[in-house]
Amino acid sequence: MTFLYYLCLWILLLFNQSLYVFGGDSAEFSFVSQSLSVAHPPGYPFYSLLANIVGRSMPFFTPPWRVSLLSSIPTIITAYLIYQILLRMKLSKFVSILSSTLYIFLFPIWSYAVIPEVFALNNLFVCLITFLLYIFEKRKSVSILYLFSLLVGLSVSHHHIFVLFIPGWIYLMSGEKTILFLRKNISKRRALYIFIFFLLGCGFYLYPPLASRLSPPLDWENAQTLSGFIRLITRSTYGTFKAYSGSSGDILNQLYDVLSLIIFVVHDFRIIGIVLLVAGLAWLHKQQRRMFTFIGITILMHVFFLFYTNFFLHGSFTLAMYERFLIPIYLLFIIPVGYGLEQVISFIGKFITLYVRNRVLIKLCKIAVYLFALSYVFIVFWQNYRTVGKIKTLDVFATYAKNLLDTVPRGGIFFVGSDNSYFPSVYYFFSQNYRKDVKFVFLNILEREHYRKNLKKLYPELYVPTHYQKNNKDISDFLEKNARFGIYLENPLTSSHTWEPYGLLWKFYKTNKEAASDSAKLVKANKDLWNHVYTIPKLNKDLKSILHLNVVQDSYLNAYMNYSKLLFATNHMDESIQVIKKLIRDYRPQDQNSKMILMNLLVSQKKCTDATLLLNTLNLSNLKTDVLYIPSFITYYETCDSKSQEINRLKKMYLEKSKKSKPKLTEF
Repeated sequence: MTFLYYLCLWILLLFNQSLYVFGGDSAEFSFVSQSLSVAHPPGYPFYSLLANIVGRSMPFFTPPWRVSLLSSIPTIITAYLIYQILLRMKLSKFVSILSSTLYIFLFPIWSYAVIPEVFALNNLFVCLITFLLYIFEKRKSVSILYLFSLLVGLSVSHHHIFVLFIPGWIYLMSGEKTILFLRKNISKRRALYIFIFFLLGCGFYLYPPLASRLSPPLDWENAQTLSGFIRLITRSTYGTFKAYSGSSGDILNQLYDVLSLIIFVVHDFRIIGIVLLVAGLAWLHKQQRRMFTFIGITILMHVFFLFYTNFFLHGSFTLAMYERFLIPIYLLFIIPVGYGLEQVISFIGKFITLYVRNRVLIKLCKIAVYLFALSYVFIVFWQNYRTVGKIKTLDVFATYAKNLLDTVPRGGIFFVGSDNSYFPSVYYFFSQNYRKDVKFVFLNILEREHYRKNLKKLYPELYVPTHYQKNNKDISDFLEKNARFGIYLENPLTSSHTWEPYGLLWKFYKTNKEAASDSAKLVKANKDLWNHVYTIPKLNKDLKSILHLNVVQDSYLNAYMNYSKLLFATNHMDESIQVIKKLIRDYRPQDQNSKMILMNLLVSQKKCTDATLLLNTLNLSNLKTDVLYIPSFITYYETCDSKSQEINRLKKMYLEKSKKSKPKLTEF
């Protein structure tokens, strides 16, 4: 029966697996599964090999759906292992099953169990290793050590985040009986076998150099060379001990990262879960001291990691990156939550038996307690299902990738660099052969000699420098010598050239004069894209929980704002105003900055009635003290209310504030 229960849970995950590419790194793994490519450092070789096997061996469903099996299957197995661990900790079958079910339905666990990602498999490895060590404490066996060593090697070949569990594992193996057993039973020969099993697990790191020799479309570090292989496994491009390249020291932000962990945990486990977590840790400290210490050590390691890594949580993208690294922490938390639930049910049961005399009432009270526990898990399930249940048919990232590629005219050079734009675009361009008439260039790795050689083979007509460094001179040289093809980038790269909005991208011009002469065509192209190609995604409350979706929507809206600026700059005033009005009305009704831009546009057209109506919807107490916005208010009053006493007051305030800081004022 237990097997059938977990099989049903897996079918639920299976039914909700994504059919389309997803945001973040997920689309990259879908692409790797179709191309024998090498993923971004550290390469995730074990996962990449499995992804190619699964992605190529199944003739049904889409590649993202197939690769998502490497998330849903490990998640179910991990839940079953949690069930087994809790049973061995003397918890009831009801609590063990319920706790493992809660694990599946926690939002980060569930959402990353139905898309291609590496964290579910990482959780399986660390949970299985912990389970083996827990068994090893009770039943000493050399064969367990062999399997332990193999799994550690596989973890090395998969995801480096597992190292945060090592101090806790060392503690679990540091008991006197364990050390005595190791001294008596681990001979040199057995120690050699243990090391061989470890090397077998690590052996999957042969995948990157072998795949690299095939010159795949995606090969970050040229892993067939020793230097490239070392860069790959050490993640030196990002910074070996950093989660991403932009991370740097900032003590206040680092403390905020730790606070954010608490906010996420309270949001995902809810107050009931927090009470059970605290109660479980307290009872674990009394009754299961070794497990308590293991969990405590490992949680502290993860908290230190989040503190040291220093995620700048200033937007949806970094929040989404941060959220993934909570998945191993939630695995750790579920043990004390289960233990707390067991102790609470036991305590209430004893209390009822002691103070309630009626047998029927005793049974009803106990049933009520069990129903309350079931209700807690059901509430978590239902609230998260409203979001996760939409992932299966969520095609926003696929549409965004196609929109980006469709922006570029035939023969143009296309470059995007952020995860949510680059990885889905790579998938559709190389794997699905979508828009093969454009030149796909990844400038972020143009400094790599192997990439320049591959690029020259792919596009012989393109100017590819023999030597290239990420400096203004080399970037400008590449852009100017290839300008005849038309260059369309996600973000402007140089300040010495002119960049104009071109739909979701920016078009490169050598000079302002060249851009001005092309303004009529530029406006027409933008109008065609926004009126006939793009559909800006609308996100309800549930979809906003998927943080990467917010990133994509913001990309559309920021580009739409740039479109308005282009219309304004080319004297299409009324159209510019209509674009901003639509943006505010349909997508950003509370955004003060967008409203300020609209007010400036209305004032520039001397539409004072509309400007005044808009002014009344603004948070004036905050905006009128911001040096960035004070000139806008001064212009408004001078144009629409020249007798207002606010003019002199604002001018005086602006002079005082501008002495302290000199910000760059917006064009509007």
